[in-house]
Amino acid sequence: MDPEIDAQLTREVTDALRAAGHEALLLRYMAALQWFNKTRAELDRANAEGQINDAAQEAMNDALEDFERVEAEVMAAFDRLDEERG
Repeated sequence: MDPEIDAQLTREVTDALRAAGHEALLLRYMAALQWFNKTRAELDRANAEGQINDAAQEAMNDALEDFERVEAEVMAAFDRLDEERG
């Protein structure tokens, strides 16, 4: 994904969560995103150096799974907000 688009989407999600009063979900979302970005960068570095790093791949997969779980919670929260606005 394009870094600018990714950053814009992240800002929009965090702004919407904050505006809706979902501070706890916002914190979980940001933590999951940060963990995923960190582990992805570590894997990218290892790959760039020509290393096969199973531990880095597993860490990134775990972080991605966590992020996807939190992202599903975010989408559910947005769906509830849409239903309330009706």
